[in-house]
Amino acid sequence: MSLYEETLTAESASIIITAAFPEFRGQRVELLDEGWDFRVFEVDARWMFRFPKRESGKAKLNREHKLLPGLAEWVSQPVPDYEYFHESRKSSGWTFGGYRRLPGISGDISKVVDRHRVARQLGEFLERLHTYPVEKAREAGVLEVRDMVAHWRDKSRDQLSRLIDSNVNQGLLGSLPRKRSSFDFQWGAESGSQ
Repeated sequence: MSLYEETLTAESASIIITAAFPEFRGQRVELLDEGWDFRVFEVDARWMFRFPKRESGKAKLNREHKLLPGLAEWVSQPVPDYEYFHESRKSSGWTFGGYRRLPGISGDISKVVDRHRVARQLGEFLERLHTYPVEKAREAGVLEVRDMVAHWRDKSRDQLSRLIDSNVNQGLLGSLPRKRSSFDFQWGAESGSQ
């Protein structure tokens, strides 16, 4: 089992964080949330520590670590400032980063959200984000994709193909009658051919 296949718990995250940053010893660590790429642990109700869930997440975290300081000076809303960053050089070690909890409340849990104000703030943030100098993003290692639709279509096909290959009993699949469905959406075929 690889490092990134392990399920990181609050207890194991606490051990890893305090090994790298002893000043957090004795602080409460809780799993806050997780998404496709990262698990986020809250430490002492003031710090967020992000851990990649797979090897590819290390590169994403490293890009964030390089990009966000310049972006913070550019955009109109706060972004994470990784004050703690541990990059393991060993295959057996974790790369992770920690930043102070950002101010505010989550809009999905608050009944008292001024949606017009939030929309205006989000619009200003996105306007600034979209004017960030491309050369600075490149310097931080941000990947440049010219055709984003084609990029995500190809990436989705690749991921779905790997899921199908790893999770479907091919013998069973071969014994089933082949019917076209909406799921087959021109899979790998040129548009218009069926």
